[in-house]
Amino acid sequence: APFAPFCAALFLLLLAYLPTLQAIPNGSDHLVMIDVGETQVVLNVWGTLHATGYPHYVILGNALTTLLKALGVDAAAAPAVVSLIWGILALGLIFLLALHISGKAWIAGLLMLCYGLTRLIWMHQVIAEIYSFGLFMLAGLLWIALGLRGHDRARLYALALLGGVAVAHHRALALSIPALLFVMWPVLRAQGRALPKVLIGCLLLGLIGFIPYAYLPLREASGAGWVYGEPDSINGFLDQFLGREADRFIGAPATIEALGVNIAKVTGAVIEDLTLTGVVLGCVGLVCGIVRLNTRRAAVMFSVLGVSAYVFHCLLYSDLLVALLLMISLSLAFGWLFAGLELIHLLERYAPKQSRVAAPAAIAALAVMYGLVQAAQNRDFIAGLTGNREGLETIALLEAAPPNATVMIAWG
Repeated sequence: APFAPFCAALFLLLLAYLPTLQAIPNGSDHLVMIDVGETQVVLNVWGTLHATGYPHYVILGNALTTLLKALGVDAAAAPAVVSLIWGILALGLIFLLALHISGKAWIAGLLMLCYGLTRLIWMHQVIAEIYSFGLFMLAGLLWIALGLRGHDRARLYALALLGGVAVAHHRALALSIPALLFVMWPVLRAQGRALPKVLIGCLLLGLIGFIPYAYLPLREASGAGWVYGEPDSINGFLDQFLGREADRFIGAPATIEALGVNIAKVTGAVIEDLTLTGVVLGCVGLVCGIVRLNTRRAAVMFSVLGVSAYVFHCLLYSDLLVALLLMISLSLAFGWLFAGLELIHLLERYAPKQSRVAAPAAIAALAVMYGLVQAAQNRDFIAGLTGNREGLETIALLEAAPPNATVMIAWG
């Protein structure tokens, strides 16, 4: 059955994820955990997050958290389970994309398993953060563009609607537009004289994704217990909508030395996430995919996606941004797929009798070794973040504070 590899990969990933799932209030001060405590609170009290407010995430996240708590999930763990739900859906779409490209369920399952064990993916499956939700929408956009056939105008409108939601959720997802345009360009050209009307329709559908921003001032007006900033004023709303507090990270490096530092920082983060072997194999695989006619369209799409995110991150964003790093890692992960398909092609050409057994065995062995390396590198690190008990210790300490006291604690 084609989905047996998906189920097997999911089972193995859940064996890794569940012991590291964040089930207590955040106590870690690691950079990637800085907003997790806030998110845990927000999703339990129907609040709103820091800029850009992420209204789609908080509306759906609050609803899911409420449902999970009604089903008996602990309040501290429920927001992490929300991340896990979106992450599993994202990996499911990634599996479908890999299956569409390769036609081989077993290699799609191996890709899903290996990518699911990379540091950023694993981490954001088990903590209360926004990025598995963003990855789900990114994978959905790529699936609509590449994985569906026919109903071309409907696909354009679906991309516009989901794209508007995605960009409204996180502006970094706009960096997927060049890759999507590459795939959909023949469809746009085929619209002929109807193209202006189609583009206007796409624009209007895209704008629908920004309507949920009304949730921010509405929650403020309703007296919600946790609302970030002052979204009920025009200036406060624009602070949220435009994400002005991140302006200090946006802009070209002032010097060549600063550019070099930024390139080294971004490249180092990608290598830490995928390992140097994973990065090199992904780059080689993307080149192989472009060379092969039957995979060229998909390989170019993923190459454009990864290069767009990498160049923007190095040239115009000075802090590490997970949304962009995930675009880069997803592109390189599909490079592994193209490398595997190239290995199959070479074995079928030069060792046809052995290829039926040798190719799956070789690829599976490499995938298992890579997965074991990632598990060894990432499990204790992630468990240390999600199991940090300083949050519980802080809560216990504050219980001794006088009634109605005002307390200032570190953010995160």
